[in-house]
Amino acid sequence: MGRRLPLHSWGWRGQIDDLAHMPSILRGSRPWLRIDQQRVYAVGGSMGGQETLLLLGQHPGLLAGAVAFDSVTDFGLRYEQFARSPRGRT
Repeated sequence: MGRRLPLHSWGWRGQIDDLAHMPSILRGSRPWLRIDQQRVYAVGGSMGGQETLLLLGQHPGLLAGAVAFDSVTDFGLRYEQFARSPRGRT
């Protein structure tokens, strides 16, 4: 899980670095897989989309492409929206 704040969880650098290492983790655990490093993509929605964008920002040359949908792009605004949720729940 990401770093936890009261009622909130956001992707943090260690979590994103784990995603960046996924191809090598797969090679180590599933050596029969043939992974073409030039064709590695990330796809994510909502928090997965946020993590896809963070992965691109922190490891810009890693992926051949990425798709992020319904992802947070303004963290300050999103935090304020969560803080105003009914009954304090996100």
